Parts: sequence; C-alpha cells; structure tokens
Amino acid sequence: MKTTQPKDLPENERILKNKTRWVMGIIDDAMDLSEKLGKHELTNGCLCYRCITKRKRMLYPPIKKWKYHL
Repeated sequence: MKTTQPKDLPENERILKNKTRWVMGIIDDAMDLSEKLGKHELTNGCLCYRCITKRKRMLYPPIKKWKYHL
C-alpha cells in the first residue's frame, strides 16, 4: 500500500488537510483545558470546551423546546 506524501497531493487537497489538522488541534486543546480546569463558572476569554459551548448556546439558543422526555 502506497502512502501519499504531502508533496504528492494537489495544492487544494494539501490546504484542506492542513486546515482539518489545525481545527482538530484546536478542539483537542479545548478538551484538554476543560479537563484540567474542571467545573467552573463561565468566564470571558476562557477557551475550554465547556465555556465555548455555553457562549454558543447563549448567542444561538435552540429554536424549539424539546418535547420528548427520555
């Protein structure tokens, strides 16, 4: 099985792979920070996954209420 090296890929594919790797790195860092900090209040400038999710929910609340109970 032949593995492709970055120089073998077309330019747009290489850019897409680099962007994907960058985004996954940011998500991993946010998850690690969230585990390290533990449960804490929402603070401005905190880049842990929990605070990012809380800010997102405050900016874009769910449109409909969930009507089913699990």
